[in-house]
Amino acid sequence: NITYVTYTRHEPTKWTPVATKKYPYCGTFDGAEYKISGLYTDDSNAAFSGLFGNCDATDNKAPVIKNLSVDNSSIRANSVAGGIVAYISNGTVSNCSSLDGVFINSSSTGGIAGNSASSTISDCSSSSAVNGINKAGGIIGEGRANTISKCFNSGTVTVQGLVDSSHAGGISGYESGGSQLSDVYNKGSIYLYYGTT
Repeated sequence: NITYVTYTRHEPTKWTPVATKKYPYCGTFDGAEYKISGLYTDDSNAAFSGLFGNCDATDNKAPVIKNLSVDNSSIRANSVAGGIVAYISNGTVSNCSSLDGVFINSSSTGGIAGNSASSTISDCSSSSAVNGINKAGGIIGEGRANTISKCFNSGTVTVQGLVDSSHAGGISGYESGGSQLSDVYNKGSIYLYYGTT
């Protein structure tokens, strides 16, 4: 297991996510059942915040993240944040968990993935607190054309909505494009408020 806790002037050192919007990750990451603890980001202007920032299929290579846990992480960002991956497209996340973290974001926020498109999310769980202003979910903040199976959430999901298009959900805050969900459940509290921050 890995604990990422270093300090600069008595403050935790901020984590830099693996892969960016400009340079996405498209490989296979097998965590071998290890747990990573103490990831920390706090940047209200940041996008694509998580252990992985941006995972997208390129050159016929689809990103795969599997067999991994993050524990006691704190991620604050402006747009797209997730415990395991901020954004994933045409990829797979399997057997991953987010334990006792806190994720705060103004856009798409999820315990596992902030935003997911045309991807498979399976055998994943979260007990982290997810807080957002737009779309937030225990597993995925916002998704489209996904296949989600055997996932569960026990963390609290809170959305402080500024507009009536805001969404909160135990598994996914918002799904479109024919996403399919099976064998999933939520036992975390869900709160959706409108009009104030």
